Amino acid sequence: MWWKALYHGGCGLGCLFALAGILIIFVDGPDRWPFNTTTTWRHAKISYVIDGDTVILQNRERVRVKNCAVPERETDMGDAAYNHVKGTYLGKLVELVDEEWEKDRHGRTLARIVLGEKDLCEELIRMDLAKPWNKK
Repeated sequence: MWWKALYHGGCGLGCLFALAGILIIFVDGPDRWPFNTTTTWRHAKISYVIDGDTVILQNRERVRVKNCAVPERETDMGDAAYNHVKGTYLGKLVELVDEEWEKDRHGRTLARIVLGEKDLCEELIRMDLAKPWNKK
């Protein structure tokens, strides 16, 4: 095996660890390199949709979509946003992405919600179901 040649050829464990690190970075992509950004992410499963911009995760944590204002469910736009989020994101494993991991005044975690290449806030704004918002 090639890795045995590296190990026994005098390179040792240091080379193997360096190679493993390079492979992980290569596979994961440069947008996730820990040394060029302060953004962190974690995976979570959405178990309940409250409205177009608030969900509950499998661990019962409430998350509000950061930088996005969606009308309440009693409106046509609010109902459409809720139905879209419920149909697309409910039960899915998503990425929560943020730099600060802050909470809003209701105690909800503020974060971007990403499913594959789709950012929930950007998607709702593009569909004209939400407006950009940057307050807590």
